[in-house]
Parts: sequence; structure tokens; C-alpha cells
Amino acid sequence: MNTKSITFQQSLWLLVSIFVVTTTAISSASSSLTAFSNEMKMFQRIGSRAKTTKTTMAASASVSTSGMISTGTEKPKVAVIGAGAAGIVTARILSSKGFQPFIFEKEEREKNGIGGVWSYEMGATDRPMYRGLRTNLPRELMAFREKKWGGDGTTMSFVTHNDVKNYLKEYVEDHDLNKHISFGCEVKQLTVCSDESTSDGSLADRNDILPWPKVKLEWQHGEDNPTTDMDTFDAV
Repeated sequence: MNTKSITFQQSLWLLVSIFVVTTTAISSASSSLTAFSNEMKMFQRIGSRAKTTKTTMAASASVSTSGMISTGTEKPKVAVIGAGAAGIVTARILSSKGFQPFIFEKEEREKNGIGGVWSYEMGATDRPMYRGLRTNLPRELMAFREKKWGGDGTTMSFVTHNDVKNYLKEYVEDHDLNKHISFGCEVKQLTVCSDESTSDGSLADRNDILPWPKVKLEWQHGEDNPTTDMDTFDAV
């Protein structure tokens, strides 16, 4: 009698555990879909505003002496901070979706340039890399979907920080991303521009869909005599 009672309790707890796990998974999936939906709406609003903007820009993408960045198109301008793994893949996706990405990388091209945290520098105290590091994930899992890595069965799957950095450099070359990167430019200030008034000057109703506010970015470039420049972007 006692054995049957224990078995029933165990079964009940198992059912409760399954219910809790299932509910948590559904809630997590719902949150992810909501976040993705919100991001898509954000870029749709940026793209919609850019279509109505009739701004004449210069013919090439570059950082001018005045600090203003020109694109030669009316594509929405998006600033990307850092030419690490996240920065370069973000620029590739933005470019493929009709946006104009500008990557600000504080390191000089000849020094550490592309790679972000994967750039090892002996004696540096502000970097997470160390000399003998090998990844704790196989490169086959770390690779970007559009650039396979490893899987040949003959070379090591757990690679060094230098291997990862070289892979990221190849990714940039494969997708022609160097033209979007401004090396030696360290972002110092980011300011969201106020955009809460309507065309007639009155405050818009909170239920109205307001244009996505632009963002002003300030950065420094030049090691010997640093110069501060700024420009306004549709998103950062």
C-alpha cells in the first residue's frame, strides 16, 4: 500500500515538472518572437522615413575632414560600433537588406584592426585573450552560416585566437566589408535626437506611430593630434 502511494506521488511530481518545463519553453519562444517582431518594425520605420527624405549626398562613402559621412545614396545610414565578429556580420546583413552600414573601429588596420576581442596583444591588461588560448567550442559550431569552417576530419576543431581572427579577416574579404570600416575611430558619445513633435509643432498622440529618432554619434581619430567629428545616423 505504501509502495503504491509513493509511486503515485512520484508520477504526480513528474507530470508537474513536465508542465512547468513546457510552459517555460512556450513563454521563452513567445518572448523571442516578440523581440524579433519589434526589431523588424524598427527597421521598417527607419526604411520608411528614409524613402521620404530627399537629401543630396556626396558620391562616395567616406569620412570627410568635417566629420560628416556621405553615402552617395538615400539608403538609411546605420552606425556599427566595432569590427569584431558581431560588428562585421551585422554590417553584411544590413548591406544586403538595403541599409548603408558604417563600422567604427578604434584600432588601426595595421595594429589589431578586425577581430574585436579575438585580437591578442602580449602584455595587454584590457583584453580577454591570453597567449595559449584555444576555443572551448569547435570551429564547426562557431562558423557563420554563410562561411563554413573546418569539418574536414584532418585538422583540429578547437582553434587558437589567431585562427579565429584570421577567419574573421577572410569573412570581411569574402563579403567586401572593408569599404564599410573606418579604422582608428573611437566612439566617444552617442545622443538620441528628440523627435516627439509632429509637423505642426504639437506633441503627437502617444497612440500615433512616431518616426524612429535619429542618433548623433561623436568619435575621435588620429593618435598624435586626436580630432573629434560627429554625424547623425538613422540607427546605431
